[in-house]
Amino acid sequence: MYHRAFFNLLFLSFALVHAILDPGPAKLGLVLALMVAFELYIGFSRPYRCTYSNMLAFILNSTLIVTTFVLVMRSGGMKSALFVDNYFYGLLTLINGFGWFLALVVALFVVSVKARWPLDKEGVQKAIVGQELAIIYIKKARKFRKRVVKAKRIGPTEAVELDQLQIWLQEQFNSLRDHQPLCMDALLEVID
Repeated sequence: MYHRAFFNLLFLSFALVHAILDPGPAKLGLVLALMVAFELYIGFSRPYRCTYSNMLAFILNSTLIVTTFVLVMRSGGMKSALFVDNYFYGLLTLINGFGWFLALVVALFVVSVKARWPLDKEGVQKAIVGQELAIIYIKKARKFRKRVVKAKRIGPTEAVELDQLQIWLQEQFNSLRDHQPLCMDALLEVID
Protein backbone atom coordinates (compact mmCIF):
# COMPACT_ATOMS: atom_id res chain seq x y z
CA MET A 1 0.00 0.00 0.00
CA TYR A 2 1.60 3.26 -1.08
CA HIS A 3 0.00 5.23 1.80
CA ARG A 4 2.15 3.28 4.25
CA ALA A 5 5.29 5.27 3.42
CA PHE A 6 3.57 8.60 4.15
CA PHE A 7 2.03 7.27 7.38
CA ASN A 8 5.39 5.94 8.56
CA LEU A 9 7.14 9.22 7.75
CA LEU A 10 4.43 11.19 9.53
CA PHE A 11 4.60 9.04 12.67
CA LEU A 12 8.38 9.17 12.66
CA SER A 13 8.11 12.97 12.51
CA PHE A 14 5.70 12.95 15.46
CA ALA A 15 8.09 10.77 17.45
CA LEU A 16 11.07 13.02 16.65
CA VAL A 17 9.16 16.17 17.61
CA HIS A 18 8.15 14.62 20.93
CA ALA A 19 11.63 13.24 21.61
CA ILE A 20 13.68 16.31 20.69
CA LEU A 21 11.65 19.37 21.66
CA ASP A 22 10.77 20.49 25.16
CA PRO A 23 7.08 21.10 25.93
CA GLY A 24 5.95 24.54 24.84
CA PRO A 25 4.45 26.52 21.99
CA ALA A 26 7.10 25.47 19.44
CA LYS A 27 6.47 21.77 20.04
CA LEU A 28 2.70 22.23 19.87
CA GLY A 29 3.07 24.32 16.71
CA LEU A 30 5.06 21.57 14.98
CA VAL A 31 2.57 18.93 16.11
CA LEU A 32 -0.22 21.13 14.76
CA ALA A 33 1.57 21.50 11.40
CA LEU A 34 2.02 17.72 11.16
CA MET A 35 -1.64 17.17 11.99
CA VAL A 36 -2.70 19.66 9.31
CA ALA A 37 -0.46 17.84 6.81
CA PHE A 38 -2.15 14.57 7.75
CA GLU A 39 -5.58 16.20 7.42
CA LEU A 40 -4.76 17.46 3.93
CA TYR A 41 -3.44 14.03 3.00
CA ILE A 42 -6.67 12.38 4.16
CA GLY A 43 -8.73 14.97 2.30
CA PHE A 44 -6.93 14.68 -1.01
CA SER A 45 -5.78 11.06 -1.22
CA ARG A 46 -8.54 9.09 0.57
CA PRO A 47 -6.19 6.52 2.09
CA TYR A 48 -8.98 4.23 3.27
CA ARG A 49 -11.16 2.33 0.79
CA CYS A 50 -14.35 3.00 2.71
CA THR A 51 -15.68 6.55 2.32
CA TYR A 52 -17.10 6.45 5.82
CA SER A 53 -13.69 5.59 7.26
CA ASN A 54 -12.20 8.58 5.46
CA MET A 55 -15.01 10.80 6.79
CA LEU A 56 -14.46 9.61 10.36
CA ALA A 57 -10.69 10.07 10.11
CA PHE A 58 -11.24 13.58 8.73
CA ILE A 59 -13.75 14.56 11.44
CA LEU A 60 -11.77 13.17 14.35
CA ASN A 61 -8.49 14.61 13.08
CA SER A 62 -10.22 18.00 12.66
CA THR A 63 -11.28 17.80 16.29
CA LEU A 64 -7.67 17.13 17.32
CA ILE A 65 -6.45 20.03 15.19
CA VAL A 66 -8.87 22.49 16.77
CA THR A 67 -7.97 21.22 20.26
CA THR A 68 -4.26 21.52 19.50
CA PHE A 69 -4.77 25.02 18.10
CA VAL A 70 -6.49 26.09 21.34
CA LEU A 71 -3.60 24.57 23.31
CA VAL A 72 -1.08 26.46 21.15
CA MET A 73 -2.91 29.72 21.86
CA ARG A 74 -3.01 29.03 25.61
CA SER A 75 0.62 27.90 25.87
CA GLY A 76 1.68 30.88 23.75
CA GLY A 77 0.46 33.20 26.48
CA MET A 78 -2.70 34.51 24.83
CA LYS A 79 -4.86 36.23 27.45
CA SER A 80 -8.55 35.44 27.28
CA ALA A 81 -11.35 34.69 29.68
CA LEU A 82 -11.82 31.39 27.86
CA PHE A 83 -8.38 30.24 28.99
CA VAL A 84 -9.18 30.43 32.71
CA ASP A 85 -9.27 26.90 34.18
CA ASN A 86 -13.00 26.13 34.37
CA TYR A 87 -13.84 27.92 31.13
CA PHE A 88 -10.89 26.32 29.36
CA TYR A 89 -11.97 22.80 30.32
CA GLY A 90 -15.52 23.67 29.25
CA LEU A 91 -14.19 24.90 25.88
CA LEU A 92 -12.20 21.69 25.36
CA THR A 93 -15.23 19.62 26.34
CA LEU A 94 -17.38 21.53 23.86
CA ILE A 95 -14.87 21.12 21.01
CA ASN A 96 -14.34 17.39 21.63
CA GLY A 97 -18.03 16.77 22.26
CA PHE A 98 -18.91 18.38 18.93
CA GLY A 99 -16.31 16.24 17.13
CA TRP A 100 -17.64 13.05 18.69
CA PHE A 101 -21.19 14.18 17.91
CA LEU A 102 -20.25 14.47 14.22
CA ALA A 103 -18.61 11.03 14.35
CA LEU A 104 -21.80 9.63 15.88
CA VAL A 105 -23.87 11.28 13.12
CA VAL A 106 -21.69 9.56 10.49
CA ALA A 107 -22.02 6.22 12.29
CA LEU A 108 -25.81 6.62 12.55
CA PHE A 109 -25.96 7.54 8.86
CA VAL A 110 -24.05 4.37 8.01
CA VAL A 111 -26.51 2.33 10.07
CA SER A 112 -29.57 4.13 8.65
CA VAL A 113 -28.63 3.55 5.00
CA LYS A 114 -27.65 -0.02 5.86
CA ALA A 115 -24.17 0.47 4.48
CA ARG A 116 -21.82 -2.38 5.23
CA TRP A 117 -18.51 -1.51 6.75
CA PRO A 118 -16.94 -4.90 7.21
CA LEU A 119 -16.55 -7.08 4.17
CA ASP A 120 -17.48 -10.72 4.18
CA LYS A 121 -16.50 -13.39 1.65
CA GLU A 122 -19.42 -12.60 -0.65
CA GLY A 123 -18.68 -8.88 -0.54
CA VAL A 124 -15.06 -9.44 -1.51
CA GLN A 125 -16.02 -11.82 -4.32
CA LYS A 126 -18.50 -9.28 -5.65
CA ALA A 127 -15.93 -6.49 -5.42
CA ILE A 128 -13.22 -8.38 -7.33
CA VAL A 129 -15.35 -9.44 -10.29
CA GLY A 130 -13.25 -8.82 -13.40
CA GLN A 131 -10.02 -8.60 -11.40
CA GLU A 132 -9.28 -12.30 -11.08
CA LEU A 133 -6.63 -12.30 -13.79
CA ALA A 134 -4.86 -9.33 -12.23
CA ILE A 135 -4.83 -11.09 -8.86
CA ILE A 136 -3.34 -14.23 -10.44
CA TYR A 137 -0.60 -12.14 -12.09
CA ILE A 138 0.10 -10.36 -8.80
CA LYS A 139 0.53 -13.71 -7.05
CA LYS A 140 2.83 -14.98 -9.82
CA ALA A 141 4.92 -11.81 -9.69
CA ARG A 142 5.30 -12.03 -5.92
CA LYS A 143 6.40 -15.69 -6.15
CA PHE A 144 8.85 -14.74 -8.91
CA ARG A 145 10.26 -11.93 -6.76
CA LYS A 146 10.80 -14.27 -3.80
CA ARG A 147 12.52 -16.79 -6.07
CA VAL A 148 14.85 -14.16 -7.56
CA VAL A 149 15.67 -12.62 -4.17
CA LYS A 150 16.49 -16.07 -2.82
CA ALA A 151 18.69 -16.93 -5.82
CA LYS A 152 20.30 -13.44 -5.84
CA ARG A 153 20.68 -13.46 -9.61
CA ILE A 154 18.61 -13.10 -12.76
CA GLY A 155 19.44 -15.44 -15.61
CA PRO A 156 18.13 -15.31 -19.18
CA THR A 157 15.01 -17.35 -18.35
CA GLU A 158 14.21 -15.13 -15.36
CA ALA A 159 14.67 -12.01 -17.52
CA VAL A 160 12.15 -13.33 -20.05
CA GLU A 161 9.74 -14.25 -17.25
CA LEU A 162 10.20 -10.81 -15.68
CA ASP A 163 9.42 -9.06 -18.98
CA GLN A 164 6.31 -11.21 -19.49
CA LEU A 165 5.06 -10.58 -15.94
CA GLN A 166 5.61 -6.84 -16.35
CA ILE A 167 3.66 -6.81 -19.64
CA TRP A 168 0.77 -8.74 -18.06
CA LEU A 169 0.67 -6.49 -14.99
CA GLN A 170 0.76 -3.32 -17.11
CA GLU A 171 -2.06 -4.63 -19.31
CA GLN A 172 -4.17 -5.37 -16.23
CA PHE A 173 -3.35 -1.96 -14.77
CA ASN A 174 -4.36 -0.20 -17.99
CA SER A 175 -7.62 -2.13 -18.20
CA LEU A 176 -8.55 -1.47 -14.56
CA ARG A 177 -7.22 2.05 -13.88
CA ASP A 178 -10.52 3.84 -14.55
CA HIS A 179 -12.45 1.61 -12.11
CA GLN A 180 -10.28 2.02 -8.96
CA PRO A 181 -10.53 -1.69 -8.11
CA LEU A 182 -9.55 -3.27 -4.81
CA CYS A 183 -6.38 -4.79 -6.24
CA MET A 184 -5.08 -1.50 -7.73
CA ASP A 185 -2.74 -0.78 -4.80
CA ALA A 186 -1.30 -4.28 -5.03
CA LEU A 187 -0.88 -3.91 -8.79
CA LEU A 188 1.02 -0.64 -8.38
CA GLU A 189 3.18 -2.09 -5.63
CA VAL A 190 4.12 -5.17 -7.68
CA ILE A 191 4.80 -3.17 -10.86
CA ASP A 192 7.20 -0.93 -8.91
